Amino acid sequence: MVNSCIKVGPWGVEGGMEWSYRPEGGITEIVIFFHGSFIDSISFKSDEGNGCEHCQKFGGDGGTPIQVSIAWPREYLTSISGTCFTTKETGDVLNSLRFKTNITEYGPFGTETGYYFSLQMEDGIIVGFHGRAGDYIYALGAYVEPLTLTAFPINSVQDLPRDAGPWGGDGGETWDDGVFSDIHKIIVFVCDASISGIRILYARSSMKSFLSEKHGGCSGDICRVIVRFFWLSYYHSSSL
Repeated sequence: MVNSCIKVGPWGVEGGMEWSYRPEGGITEIVIFFHGSFIDSISFKSDEGNGCEHCQKFGGDGGTPIQVSIAWPREYLTSISGTCFTTKETGDVLNSLRFKTNITEYGPFGTETGYYFSLQMEDGIIVGFHGRAGDYIYALGAYVEPLTLTAFPINSVQDLPRDAGPWGGDGGETWDDGVFSDIHKIIVFVCDASISGIRILYARSSMKSFLSEKHGGCSGDICRVIVRFFWLSYYHSSSL
């Protein structure tokens, strides 16, 4: 399962030591350990087949556990999101997490304040995690792969995309980045409770990335970095 996966993230800070969890089987359990307002540590369990399980924990030694059980192979992870909070004592640490599967959503676990991040997919699956940890979980990322490369059958026949929108007013100048094979990241800038700008990281079928110019005003802080993967069969014939 791990040979064809793509590494995404991590989100957080550079503190602590790098860690990686890439099991051969499906993830069946996630346990989040909280210490006050922060995620102290996180552990994962996977089904390796033949009755074998693989379990590993990353982060500090304390914390109160919250368990998420996943009914693999009928249920599998498709999305994670969360927030990072900055303190003088620890810097940026994770303080909330959400997990979404093809069946339901788990969380939020923790207090959703601070910097928001999100990884979502269509026709994809999260097959592992990575990040940085010490006394706390300082950063979290994921390993993802197309659902078509796993043991799960999906319908590969999909409609071609059509124009949608735009939604909003008639002011300003029109912009159009063109058509690409994939959208990997959407960066939203906010100023005075309004969206001041947007910037998008695209991918071509050649796997080369293209970062658009910032559309909108020059001011504003980054409010959300949203990562979303699309694996659609018609993209394979694109000339981009």
